[in-house]
Amino acid sequence: MPSNPGTRSCVKSGLVISPGRMNTMLANAHYSRRKGGAVHVALAGSVEAILTLVIDRAAAKATAQKLSTLKREHIRDAIASDPGLRKFFQEFYVSDVPAVEYISPALIPGKLRTKKSKKATHKAKSESKNPKHKKVYA
Repeated sequence: MPSNPGTRSCVKSGLVISPGRMNTMLANAHYSRRKGGAVHVALAGSVEAILTLVIDRAAAKATAQKLSTLKREHIRDAIASDPGLRKFFQEFYVSDVPAVEYISPALIPGKLRTKKSKKATHKAKSESKNPKHKKVYA
């Protein structure tokens, strides 16, 4: 495939998970001073392969139960049924309790990030002017 200057790295590599985002996350995490040029592509490929395996197995479990929606128990059963995945995910726990859904802002593409509304900004400014909340410096 020819390399066009406007083509994104995930399109060039044929991956769904963006290697560019992996590169940014590796750089921001400061794991090392230097890293190879293709590390982010290899990491994105590895993460995508593991996720594909887990989702395929979970989808098979859901299909066997004649369901079209994946649930936590399908993912938990998919991980528990495979010895390699069980060993890989041995430190993780998929709980039964509904979790507060939080996605790190670093993972959300720029267009989908929500900006503060004018009301929220105005409220924050008015609260900072409140004399009850002034910081006292000794």
